[in-house]
Amino acid sequence: MKVLITGGAGFMGSTFVEQFAANQFPEIESVRVLDALTYASNFTRIEKFLGKRISFQHGDITDERMAFKALSGIDICVNYAAETHVDNSIIDPNKFVIANSVGVGVLLNASKEIGLKKFVQISTDEVYGEIKKGEWNENSIINPRSPYSASKMSGELMVNSFYATYGLNTVITRSCNNFGPGQHREKLIPKTILNLLENKKIPVYGNGKNIREWLHSVDHARATYQVILHGKKGRTYNIGSGKRVSNINLIKRILKLMNRSESNIEFIEDR
Repeated sequence: MKVLITGGAGFMGSTFVEQFAANQFPEIESVRVLDALTYASNFTRIEKFLGKRISFQHGDITDERMAFKALSGIDICVNYAAETHVDNSIIDPNKFVIANSVGVGVLLNASKEIGLKKFVQISTDEVYGEIKKGEWNENSIINPRSPYSASKMSGELMVNSFYATYGLNTVITRSCNNFGPGQHREKLIPKTILNLLENKKIPVYGNGKNIREWLHSVDHARATYQVILHGKKGRTYNIGSGKRVSNINLIKRILKLMNRSESNIEFIEDR
């Protein structure tokens, strides 16, 4: 089984590559990484693994020629490539539409043309929007509330359309919030830690009582591997941990671990 990992130099994609390099995914023969090496990429995380089983191709998923080249000889495509930071999507939504919707369409069309065996779209639980109580399942109503989540939902619709129209073997995953080594500093946990190390305030939106569910990036990679092997055609799978905590309580835990006071918290207007 030969697998293309798009966005494989990013946080979540590179975690999958690392786990493959550590022989955690025995049914995968080789991995090819396609990455545009944007600001959120970290090539050094995968560079040491490049060789016979892991190769790298520099390119953008919105480039049709590059998509066909990257998918040549591939059995399964796992599309991690995406713009992901909500704040950035509010500043420049067009960039998110292009990467998370148009780019997905380009990959899907190339996958259809070459007869790809399976296409796995890495999406997000943020497409569900907000929930006051209980939890979502795969049949819950979709209500994206930011340009980021809306663009990811648009990508999902493209995926489902290629399954319905062309019979392409597609699977979608929706993960809760990821954390782990190598995550970009713009995300909540690394931003909190680095701000403290740099003696900067920790910005907290609103009252900080919004609750997030957290999943380690290695667990997400392992779940993705199971979807590659066993995910059923046309299905969507939530990936979660059941580990939930409010933003403010998470930050307070980090403060305690780093022996810092809550005076480092700065409440700002909710985005």
